[in-house]
Amino acid sequence: MILDQPCATSVPRLNGTLFTAANGYDGPGVNTPNSVFSIGTYGTWGWKGQGEPGMWSHTDNWVNWFQQNLPSTDYFIYLEDEPPPSDYAQVNTWARWISENPGPGRNLRSMATTYPLFAQESMPYLNIPDMGAGWGICPYNQEPCDNVSISQAAADHYRLTPGDKLWAYNATDPATGSSDTEDNGVAMRQLPWAQYKKQIDRWFYWYANPPTPVDFFTQPVTFGTQTYYDPIIGETGDDGSSNGNGLLVYPGTSVYNPTNSYNVKGPFASLRLKEWRRGVQDADYLTLAAQYDPAAVNSIVTGLVPKVLWEYPAPNPNSYTGGGISWSSDPDQWEAARAALAQIISAHSTTSSH
Repeated sequence: MILDQPCATSVPRLNGTLFTAANGYDGPGVNTPNSVFSIGTYGTWGWKGQGEPGMWSHTDNWVNWFQQNLPSTDYFIYLEDEPPPSDYAQVNTWARWISENPGPGRNLRSMATTYPLFAQESMPYLNIPDMGAGWGICPYNQEPCDNVSISQAAADHYRLTPGDKLWAYNATDPATGSSDTEDNGVAMRQLPWAQYKKQIDRWFYWYANPPTPVDFFTQPVTFGTQTYYDPIIGETGDDGSSNGNGLLVYPGTSVYNPTNSYNVKGPFASLRLKEWRRGVQDADYLTLAAQYDPAAVNSIVTGLVPKVLWEYPAPNPNSYTGGGISWSSDPDQWEAARAALAQIISAHSTTSSH
């Protein structure tokens, strides 16, 4: 049986009742609901064999449930994760069925993790291309290309088309800071600055804590394997080994590894997650200050993060060979930028009070 609504354990997270003293919660965000819900994450929705009638029926049910119960939640259907070119036509068909639904299900937005250029070319009915945090892309079989202008045009299409959105996911040097434990301390703080600069509506991240019995307090590898030693990057493997990718919180109590458990009722946030939070706070400063002095804010942004995402020229994006990051890893420069933003906000507040 397909249940066309969130599971019972998700509802308290979506209406905010989970985050109350009655459930043992205290601190920032009391009674504040999660604002977004993914239907069929990674393409796990269950009516793919039911054709257009099934798509209409199930999307009607989902939209009706949210409109009646959680109308302020930002919900969408995750059609497919990183679809290959051979799946583009199918993804577009699913999205078209939703768009042509004569019932309320037509209001359900469709998402797939793909580049906006590929979506615009081959999946035009898709509402939300969620692009990998890289330096843009070339059309298939058309490399080299001007990835900067091509990617910007595709991004603008989704940012400016009513009902559509541009999202991004994960983190990749030099387009953004990375989430690897070896990266510098401001790496994750950079992500919201990149998001603000390129006007990306949401940022999706692959895993907060991998569902695996590995003891990450003693084993740092979270993605790929370490099979040999490289004199430049150290222990690595041919399958893209990394430390920390997909792991932003650690278990306070580990049922997998009780001998290395801290018996704390809740997770431990990584420093990388806290740096990301600091970047989100920076973005709030940027948004407030831009209301009063957009030119000064633009100058601060371009000065601190000269190039992000597809602003890096990469005529052959699949084998990027350009330089490193464009921003400073000195935290004092980031704090100075925040102070400058605070000064803009403070000056306006002082002027307004008179």
